[in-house]
Amino acid sequence: MKVKTTLPKLYEITWRDSVCNNSPWFSVEDALVWAKQEAIMQTVGYFVHEDKHTLTLAQSLYGSKSFGGLWGIPIGCIIKRKRLK
Repeated sequence: MKVKTTLPKLYEITWRDSVCNNSPWFSVEDALVWAKQEAIMQTVGYFVHEDKHTLTLAQSLYGSKSFGGLWGIPIGCIIKRKRLK
């Protein structure tokens, strides 16, 4: 008897990441320019779990039983989500 398995849904998530700069000193003008930058990321992965704090995707799928490369994205950082076919 053949067992039917359902693969997890694949999503593209657009989200705002935090940024960091390890330069020791900035002029006030340069600091203001740096502070206004945004890091908009796009991540594609298989849906693993979502709760009120985090959306978890997997970068890899082994059959239908194992995930690899888990990626947690804070819910408040998500700008857009798109289900891929």
